[in-house]
Amino acid sequence: MEADPKQFSIYHSGYREQVKKWPRNPLDDIIRMVKKQPSSYMVRETPLSSGESISRKVFDQHVLTRQVADFGCGEARLAREVKQRVHSFDLVAINENVTACNMKHTPLQSDSVDIAVFCLSLMGTDYPDFLTEARRILKPSGKLFIAEVLSRYTISINKFCSSELNSTMVKPVSDADAGTSAPTGLSKY
Repeated sequence: MEADPKQFSIYHSGYREQVKKWPRNPLDDIIRMVKKQPSSYMVRETPLSSGESISRKVFDQHVLTRQVADFGCGEARLAREVKQRVHSFDLVAINENVTACNMKHTPLQSDSVDIAVFCLSLMGTDYPDFLTEARRILKPSGKLFIAEVLSRYTISINKFCSSELNSTMVKPVSDADAGTSAPTGLSKY
């Protein structure tokens, strides 16, 4: 889809109507998983010197909000529903919360994001480039959440993870992690 705002608006209107008919929206699962993650963390500007107590150095600590990148965010619903700072990217900015860009080249720095999300957004033939960009911006301890329709792919989710992603970086997320009762999250979409 070209970066045509009118076409994009038509697409998202149809998408909203389709979602109403689904028994389960994968974005709801992603939102639950992100909400389970800590929303902030403490960072020390200066390390403790030997013999110094932690309480004495509290003034040197800063609370930082965890960062999330939502690739193919649509209307940026994830950003509205979680406490983490969400960077919402899509080809067209459908509202003021979305940054319009090619998801192969986001404006984020390398190793700057705690969570990267792809929810029904690995479309087209260049989706491996989107995954490469996610790998670039994710911190070494970062998490990658993917919800996709498996019928789009001719390989299993495990082969997808090992062939398209660095297998040490990601493992398939079960529905138990998403807070649902079905046996396998990604295979249900």
